[in-house]
Amino acid sequence: MFYRKDMHLGLLHAATSEEGKGVPCKVIIDHICETVDHETGTLTFKNGRTVTADVIVGADGIRSVVREQIGVTPDTRAAAQTCYRCNVLAEDVRRLGLVDYSLDPAIQFWGGMPAENGRSKYYKIVMTSCSGGDIVSFYCFMPSELTKHHQEGFEFKEVPAEEILQGDYQELDPDCVNLLKNSIERMPWRLYIHRPYEHWYKGKACLLGDAAHPMMVSDARRPVP
Repeated sequence: MFYRKDMHLGLLHAATSEEGKGVPCKVIIDHICETVDHETGTLTFKNGRTVTADVIVGADGIRSVVREQIGVTPDTRAAAQTCYRCNVLAEDVRRLGLVDYSLDPAIQFWGGMPAENGRSKYYKIVMTSCSGGDIVSFYCFMPSELTKHHQEGFEFKEVPAEEILQGDYQELDPDCVNLLKNSIERMPWRLYIHRPYEHWYKGKACLLGDAAHPMMVSDARRPVP
C-alpha cells in the first residue's frame, strides 16, 4: 500500500525525470486556475498569467474550476458519513507498547455493516500499513451527525484526536483507541454524492480524478432529494 506522500513523490519523479521516453515535464506551482477557454486551449490564472496549451487536463479536485468552465454543474449533496484520515508512526507504536500492525500487509476493515445495537453502516475503520511499514494509516468513517463537519464551510486543517474519538470505536476494536490517541496528521475528509455528469471533456479540455469522478460516485444512482 502506498503512502500518499510517497506516491506523489514517485509521480513527480516519473514526470520530471530525464529517464525514459518523452520530454520531461516542468512543474510550476502557485498558479490557481480562474478561467478556461476550451476551444482555444487558453487558461487564465489568478496571478494574471495566461497559458495556451494543446490539451488541458483539469485534475483540480471535487470543486473543479475546469469542470465548471466546460459546462458541468454537479448535482450534489453531502453524504451521510464523514471520514477522518490520520497516521500513526510505527516508531511511536513500538515506543508506547501499542498493538503493532506495521508489518501486516493486509488491509484491516472493522464495522461497515448495520449492527444489532443500532450502529449505522456508515460507522467503520479501514487501516493499513504503508511507507515500508513506517506508518500505519487510518480512515475513520462515522455518521456525519457525530462530527463538526456536516455543514458547508469548515476549514481543512488538522483536528484533535478527541474529535475522531467522538465515534465510539471501543465497540469496533479496543486497540484502535490508543492508536488514534497517538496519531498524527489528523485531517477531516468531506464526502459527497454526485449524480453522473453528462460529459467530462469539451474541446481541448478534459477532467481527471475527483474532478471527473468525485468520492461516493458509486452511490450516484440514488435519487438526490
